[in-house]
Amino acid sequence: ELVKDDGGSCGASLDTPVSWDETFSDANNGVITSSDVTVSKAYSAVRCKVTDNSGDSTVVGCSGDSFAIRPSAISLSTPTLNNSGSTGTPKAKAGDSFTLEVTTVAGYDGTPQISGSLEAHAGGTAGALSGTFSAADASTGTAEGTSFTYSEVGNFRFPADTIIDDSFTLVDQTADCVDGSYSNTLNGDNKVGCDFSNDAATDWVGRFTPDHFHVAITNEGEIQNTCSTGNFSYAGTEITYSDDPVITITAQNSDDETTQNYVDDYDKLAVGDVVIPNITEDGTQLGADGVNRVTLAWTPGTPTFTNTGGVFTLTLTGDTFEYGRAANDHVAPFVPDIELSVTEVKDSDDIEDKAGLLPLTFTIDAATNSVSSVYGRLALKNAFGSELQTLPMPMQVEYYNGAANGFQLHAADDCTTINNVTITDSVTDDLVPAETCVWDTAGNSGSFSCTGGVIGDQYSETPVAADFNLNFKAPGEGNTGVLDITAADSPSHLDYDWTGTGSYDQNPTSTATFGIHNDANDQMIFMKEVR
Repeated sequence: ELVKDDGGSCGASLDTPVSWDETFSDANNGVITSSDVTVSKAYSAVRCKVTDNSGDSTVVGCSGDSFAIRPSAISLSTPTLNNSGSTGTPKAKAGDSFTLEVTTVAGYDGTPQISGSLEAHAGGTAGALSGTFSAADASTGTAEGTSFTYSEVGNFRFPADTIIDDSFTLVDQTADCVDGSYSNTLNGDNKVGCDFSNDAATDWVGRFTPDHFHVAITNEGEIQNTCSTGNFSYAGTEITYSDDPVITITAQNSDDETTQNYVDDYDKLAVGDVVIPNITEDGTQLGADGVNRVTLAWTPGTPTFTNTGGVFTLTLTGDTFEYGRAANDHVAPFVPDIELSVTEVKDSDDIEDKAGLLPLTFTIDAATNSVSSVYGRLALKNAFGSELQTLPMPMQVEYYNGAANGFQLHAADDCTTINNVTITDSVTDDLVPAETCVWDTAGNSGSFSCTGGVIGDQYSETPVAADFNLNFKAPGEGNTGVLDITAADSPSHLDYDWTGTGSYDQNPTSTATFGIHNDANDQMIFMKEVR
């Protein structure tokens, strides 16, 4: 009979008794090999009890050593997290606790161990698995671990021989089994392996997602002046980056470690999942009312979005910023304070930014390139003179320098180009546009230019000391009257509310008067000092 080991001696019968009869003959010479014996449960230590009832008294013997009856293999029960794909459910976050269960046969009360490397999904790198199995319930041979965690994204499984027990057969490991072997086949010494394991790869465990995203501004970016040589930007022009802002988003597990497998089909974060709200005003600059800030329009470009091993680089490229030109935007030059904020990062699995991290506000650097926002306008002033003399007309770029100073000449402007000065006639008199023209041998002023004139009277398509040197040819004797002069292609950022209607999109217009006295002096038309 096989019996339980009782501290080095024969103990009680097995839970399901196992006994058989053997008959000795003279040929056995006192040694016999039993027939095959089948035991339905596992035991870490049993002995063989022999009872001989053939004599006058019963003789009982107990085997000199005990031996183990071990399970042939360990199997991973179908896990609750049994998603082998890259989408759908079930799913868990990397770092969440989950349960694994292994089964053998009844009677097994050992503690399975995990030994060796895990296998990750195709293209992935296996993460770290933490957690242990408890001792198996002997009534079922099932061992459970309820506090396992996995550090990576995706799926994993146990290759063959990675869930093991190498201690259940301790009583045999000195000489009666092959230490370190999982074999269930007798070798030449009639021994099997001391250890047992999962003899094939298990089912997949998963799907795991990141626990959260860590967001950082790795480059706040720089803006550059629209007029770099003059070192300023007009309100109404598009300010661009000289150095693009960069936002880094890292997929992490619950221990703030990067989940490198959050790539390819397991990557669920799109560029549109990074929320940067629109901005409509400068961060600090108050408008003319002293209450509301000056307006600012942001036009996002097409950002680049790359993912390398779970680390995303979002680069804001092609963005433009434009300050408004309405009445309240009428302020003295100021340094732009352009503030953007990342307020949310959430992928299609609802994995979000780390709690407490957002919103994350950053200011685009304006100091490095000495960026200054200037409210400007192009001004044309009325001119009076003799029909026999070249008539100069001030056409100048101006900037607003605060309520105390008003508009002043903008001598720093060497970027503005005006190529279309028009001459029209809205008054019936003795003067028509064809009788004059702009002294402009180079033709930069447009279709109303003409050749000739002295060098000092030639038109400049860009301002010199804020002035375009606009001079009109004398129409000649008898050609007196008034003409309308317009800078027809004045850039929108230099238009102004010249009529006082609240519309700041008007090209500058003035009058050129030849041979008619100035209202300020009803006697004199032209005066020249002769020495």
